[in-house]
Amino acid sequence: MNNHAMRAGVLACLLALTCVGCWGGLTWSNAKPGLWEITRRSRQSGAPLLPENSLKDTVKNLPAEEREKALARAAGGNKAISETVTRPITFRSCMTAAELMRYANPTQGVKPQGTPCQMHVVSKTSTEVVVRGTCNMGEWGTTKSESHTKLLSREAFTVTTTTVSSTGSQTHRIETEINAKWVASSCDAVKGPPGARTPQ
Repeated sequence: MNNHAMRAGVLACLLALTCVGCWGGLTWSNAKPGLWEITRRSRQSGAPLLPENSLKDTVKNLPAEEREKALARAAGGNKAISETVTRPITFRSCMTAAELMRYANPTQGVKPQGTPCQMHVVSKTSTEVVVRGTCNMGEWGTTKSESHTKLLSREAFTVTTTTVSSTGSQTHRIETEINAKWVASSCDAVKGPPGARTPQ
């Protein structure tokens, strides 16, 4: 074998070693099980929701002027309360291959029948899935959510979720972002069964 052919063979081997799933490409089935570090960030805006009757009961004992102000603030709650950004939370979790596959099938095992919530998959590929949900909570209004899960590599994935709850003129919005990265194949740093977690 001449030098050119040998170099070509070495290059082909290196490419094969660095590919993910080789012939199949990147999929959740070849995401690495083991110890993962997960960071969660969220922000909220809008007023905490109260049904109209509950709101009136809450303020009924206030003096008339204060009661009217409270009702007016609730009616314009989205403007009255500024955005709140929570402190990031980071923890480590031991995840098996089966637990990682749940991110690829977020509605699997969910039984919305008999509950006020419905979930459905909007789109799905080997690395991304988008799920929407709706919950009708009676006098507590309606909550709608949309979640995007994306596998970036065998060692990283993200989940972004937007949830909007509304009742009457009040609206409350929560945006959540999860960034996960693989740390090690061993879960010795986490005590307990798979799925156990430890704060960082």
